[in-house]
Amino acid sequence: MMGRRPWTIKDDDQLRVFAATGETSGWIAVRLKRSAAAIRKRATYLGIVLAGSTKALGLKGEEMRATRRLRDAICALVDGSWSRLGLARIYRRCTS
Repeated sequence: MMGRRPWTIKDDDQLRVFAATGETSGWIAVRLKRSAAAIRKRATYLGIVLAGSTKALGLKGEEMRATRRLRDAICALVDGSWSRLGLARIYRRCTS
């Protein structure tokens, strides 16, 4: 198992620059060679709002849940993990 790499001032500065240019956590993660979750956690710690985040989009409550359901449905279609029954269930969840 790989150990955690500590955040440096340079990493924090790069995170700030990438966030200011509107990059998403996934894109920043690739550039900084960290996980998207690590990027989001560090951004929260530093008070940085990332593009595409629920805070940046102004989503709350039911809007956020609906957005997540739609994202899950799209991911299922893209990676091929859906079945006919599963797709119907996802569709019902997205339209409810």
